[in-house]
Amino acid sequence: MGDSGATHDDDACLARRQVLLRGQIDDQTANEVIAKFLFLRHLDRTAPVTLLIDSPGGSVVAGLAIADTMDHVAPLPVHTHCFGEAHSMAALLLAHGTPGQRTTVPTAELSISMPWSPGDEESEVARAEVARLAEVLIGFAARGSGKLVQEVRADCEASRRFSAQQAVDYGLADRVEAGLYPR
Repeated sequence: MGDSGATHDDDACLARRQVLLRGQIDDQTANEVIAKFLFLRHLDRTAPVTLLIDSPGGSVVAGLAIADTMDHVAPLPVHTHCFGEAHSMAALLLAHGTPGQRTTVPTAELSISMPWSPGDEESEVARAEVARLAEVLIGFAARGSGKLVQEVRADCEASRRFSAQQAVDYGLADRVEAGLYPR
């Protein structure tokens, strides 16, 4: 958020009760998104907040921290809107929005996949942690999409990709809606 253009965009989004999640999901991005959710909840505990997503995904742990915050600010509705891409953890955050309020632009690209798997040189503990996180994500995706765990697991293992309409049909979003600022 160092340049003034990013600060201006953030200020304009906050004024509209929107939180921008753009780029790789990492600890810094998660901390910024979480702080904005908590700030907006402090200002008004009833007005919806929209999470605008354009992200290739990233850290599972950082993404789950954002999802936990989305749960924490309840009953505040959290609308989610994908306006570019939502891959892996970002697609799951899209699906974690308030049911009926999860949208994507017609040209969006989405995918779900398994978390990065450590190589042979990694410890058994690291491999076990990745397997545990994979099961958390699969359950998370199944709840958000309404799909069976087995189906989501197979789709994550295949790194399934979706068009906007396919994401709606799958249950990651509720409708396709043109424009950066959904209604």
